[in-house]
Amino acid sequence: MDSGIIEIQDTFDFLTGSTPKILPPFMVGGDANAHRLSVACLRGGQPADIDGYACMGMITNHRGQNCQIDGSIADGIASVLFDASFYLVPGPVTLFVKLVYEALSTTIFEADTTVLNGTIPE
Repeated sequence: MDSGIIEIQDTFDFLTGSTPKILPPFMVGGDANAHRLSVACLRGGQPADIDGYACMGMITNHRGQNCQIDGSIADGIASVLFDASFYLVPGPVTLFVKLVYEALSTTIFEADTTVLNGTIPE
């Protein structure tokens, strides 16, 4: 088993929003890798000011169980580091990254994928 960080990058524009994605399997239950999901935030195609926002990541599995973690924000990019404890249970999952400002929450990334039991197919 490898032990490193797998980087996943995306963009979100506050004016156009985003649509949920379907990602090929990239997580394996029991793998030592962590996965960093980074989302560059834009407003009308220009870097958005997200100072003062909080970032949160979540994985929901097919059993309806949620795992949540605080993320970080730097230079207009919201990032969440999901370590291996977030994908111990193989099966379908939905990944979320949200920005929170005061009482408002905005989903800036949502994707369905599958946690595999074994190895990632080539």
